[in-house]
Amino acid sequence: MKIYFYYFLLFVILLIIQLSFLNVLFPFIGAPLCIISAGVIWTIRLGFRKALWLLVPLILLYDILGAGRIEVYSLYILFFSYAMSFLSQRVLLENTLVSTFFYGVLIFLGVEFAFFLSLYFTDKAFLFTALTERHFIINFFVAWFCFYLVKKIIFYFQNKIDQLRSDNALMIR
Repeated sequence: MKIYFYYFLLFVILLIIQLSFLNVLFPFIGAPLCIISAGVIWTIRLGFRKALWLLVPLILLYDILGAGRIEVYSLYILFFSYAMSFLSQRVLLENTLVSTFFYGVLIFLGVEFAFFLSLYFTDKAFLFTALTERHFIINFFVAWFCFYLVKKIIFYFQNKIDQLRSDNALMIR
């Protein structure tokens, strides 16, 4: 039961970061950066099959609390996580700084692609002018920082959950 509480607490923290900070401070990003980062981190750490069971409830909670309806980003996040799973199995990065930078850049490119997809599906050409070089550079640093922050949060919670699982497995009655 504690494991589910930790997952619920993790979901709440990620949703607060996304809805209260990133959407308010950086509305021009246009994609759920924290949710995409969480999907990539879970996929890299746990594999796509296990990450899917964590990602679907997080996406549904984000859609319910954010827009109130299921959006295009929900499927995009799942496809992007699967693509990162495919890529992470073929690329071996042992240095943590290089891997953090590499995956941060890929998340940034994924967020920019999601922004262009949303422009394409909503047919709002006037929003395209909002993406200037300044926003492009700011998006890069925000994406990298958000990836680093979400990585630290998820690794902390995942270590606590793994410790709870091992304690439950080793419990002698």
